[in-house]
Amino acid sequence: MERIKFLVCKVLGNMIFAYIIPVINILIVVFLNNEADKHIFTLMNGLNIFLATNACYIASISSYYKLNDKYNVIAGNIKTLGLIISVVTFAVSTYELQREQYNLPIELYYTVTIITSLFCIVLTVFAQLETSEIEKRVEQTEVEKAEKIIEQAKNKKEFEIDGENFKV
Repeated sequence: MERIKFLVCKVLGNMIFAYIIPVINILIVVFLNNEADKHIFTLMNGLNIFLATNACYIASISSYYKLNDKYNVIAGNIKTLGLIISVVTFAVSTYELQREQYNLPIELYYTVTIITSLFCIVLTVFAQLETSEIEKRVEQTEVEKAEKIIEQAKNKKEFEIDGENFKV
């Protein structure tokens, strides 16, 4: 239970840190575009920002997977799918924003933003699990090294310290 709690805190911390700038950007867009007829424009801008952030997040977080083959395959598939979906949707939304013609329903953009955000969360969970695995391996290696040093020290009859030999 403690590990799950730690994992949730790490994932939320990473996500908050990664999305603080886009949220500030969206708030600025919302406050600058307070006209009622610009509502769809404001929504599209916000979703566009999130789609771009999701694409960047997916691309950057996926560099974590090195140790566990199962995570590599799953994360690789999620990464590829997430990048394709978010980049294509971002490109289409940017095009529609520039032309100020909204051919696709806003619900599609909401749905894609939520799905790619979920991909980001899943990839962050995998990254945290990978980090835990690395820490365990490093810790185990350090313990094994210490045990070897202790075992070698037991068999020694003399030690050299600052150039002087001491018998034990």
